[in-house]
Amino acid sequence: MKTNGMRLSGECHDRIQTDESELQRWIEEWERRYGPYFWYDEQDWAEHHKRIEAERAAAAKQQEREHIAKCLVKIVTNWHGQALTKKQARIIDQLVAHEKPTELLKKLFEIRMEDTGPFEDRNQTAIEDYIGAPHKG
Repeated sequence: MKTNGMRLSGECHDRIQTDESELQRWIEEWERRYGPYFWYDEQDWAEHHKRIEAERAAAAKQQEREHIAKCLVKIVTNWHGQALTKKQARIIDQLVAHEKPTELLKKLFEIRMEDTGPFEDRNQTAIEDYIGAPHKG
């Protein structure tokens, strides 16, 4: 990757570096010409892309956790027959915050990441089987 470079004499370089208004004027000009990362070299770009990918992966993981929590709230609310208490909602949040319990809950209640509409009866059956409660007719 080629980097953009502005060749300056030592005198001009010193003047720009010591005069904040001139420095800012040149920074604005180079941003206009080459974008906000005009000073990046190959390593900077590699680190930038790595950081962006890590942020995307974290956002996707958080979105997955929120979806699983939403599904569990629906399942428990349907099974319980009333809205969750703050304590129950907090417990679900704590369960979903950790990766191993999240994967276990996903498998146990067959939670899919795509929205499949209303929960089928198999979810309530899975909950009842898991906790040993009698099935409601």
